[in-house]
Amino acid sequence: MNIPAHLEKLRRQEALLARLDPFEDFELWNWVAMSAGTNALNAALHAAGITSDRDCYPVRPNKYMEPGDPPGTWKQAVGPLGDLLHVDVPKLDVPVPPTMDIALEAMRVIEAYRDPCVRWTHPITTDVATACETAFRECVHITDTVLRAAGYQR
Repeated sequence: MNIPAHLEKLRRQEALLARLDPFEDFELWNWVAMSAGTNALNAALHAAGITSDRDCYPVRPNKYMEPGDPPGTWKQAVGPLGDLLHVDVPKLDVPVPPTMDIALEAMRVIEAYRDPCVRWTHPITTDVATACETAFRECVHITDTVLRAAGYQR
């Protein structure tokens, strides 16, 4: 997906996050924050030239769907690393700037609470919600800086 498409999704997802409470609505808040943060990461990784922003979307690590022929159809393709599905899926096998490492680590915090709190029965506490909200804000702040340096504005 290209940078403007990621940023449009990020804007819509942030508008939804603003209507949710990170503690009271944690399960939904966490899923939306993971998706929004992944869009922010993908846009910044594309802007930094680390991943490709070709017209495709990931369906599995290193497997993509891209426009087919005729128009309106899709075909499976393997190509250079494009969008991440999750923060470490697929793993980045290239060096990233230190600030992007911090953004990636922030997303790992949010994702680390997904399974225990959303799929299993780990208690959702204010500390968990605060840690995730802080991590999301940190990720978006860093990715915004990378995007601005490349000439993109949310």
